Amino acid sequence: MVIATAVYHLAMRDEQLPRIAKDKMPPRPTQYLDRRGTSLLPTRLIYALPAQSWLAVDVPEAGQRLFEALSPEVNPGLPSDQLRAFERRFARMTGLRPIEDIASWIGGAALFAFGTSPADLTAGVVIESLNPDQSAHALAVLRRFVARQPGVSVAPAPQGFVVRAPRLLPGPVTVIDRGNRIAIVYGRDPGAGLDAPVKLGMLPAFRETADQLGGSLLPAGWLTPGRAAAFAGALGLARSPLFRAALPYLARVAYAQLGIKRTKRRVLIGAR
Repeated sequence: MVIATAVYHLAMRDEQLPRIAKDKMPPRPTQYLDRRGTSLLPTRLIYALPAQSWLAVDVPEAGQRLFEALSPEVNPGLPSDQLRAFERRFARMTGLRPIEDIASWIGGAALFAFGTSPADLTAGVVIESLNPDQSAHALAVLRRFVARQPGVSVAPAPQGFVVRAPRLLPGPVTVIDRGNRIAIVYGRDPGAGLDAPVKLGMLPAFRETADQLGGSLLPAGWLTPGRAAAFAGALGLARSPLFRAALPYLARVAYAQLGIKRTKRRVLIGAR
């Protein structure tokens, strides 16, 4: 049952938005050259994320946002000299240029996490590739860079590779390349990103709430507070009096879904 709806209008007039000169953009498909990173429509990647996720977030045009984060042309206040120095260091270290070799092929992305404790946590990101050849090259270069790091091992996996770094992470990180979809997943369920047997979009609660968002809004976020709270408790927050006081209220919230369309935001909350 939906018990609360919050609608936020984050108005920004088009003429107030920073314009990106086309000759400053990295190589990108034509349809992205005129985008200015303004309240972008969500992808539909969130529908295919694992149904057991207690957190799922859509990140529209993640590559464009990365470009803008590194571009003084878009954000004049950014320290251009420091950014250029960072880009040169990054390229020397990894063999990849942040904008031309990474941001240029990234479309949308979606994040997810599930598990009851750090021991069984599975979390990852699914990335849309706008140029599968370019993304495959970037992943190959990244694999060689990671393999050179001390205390890190890299092993082949179907359509990708597995990274293990016991000193940093107790579990493996698996990278899977399916051409126009790439999954980077931490944990023991590497197939969760692209091959979840039950997907979020199959859940009746998710579908019904998406319908209630209205035809013009698309789901961009999903949270099941009870499961998220259980994981937070396993991290040690259970010792906090404030956390324990909040638990009964969190237990009454079955889910929260965020819908967006450009400058419009709506959150629907379902009660148990």
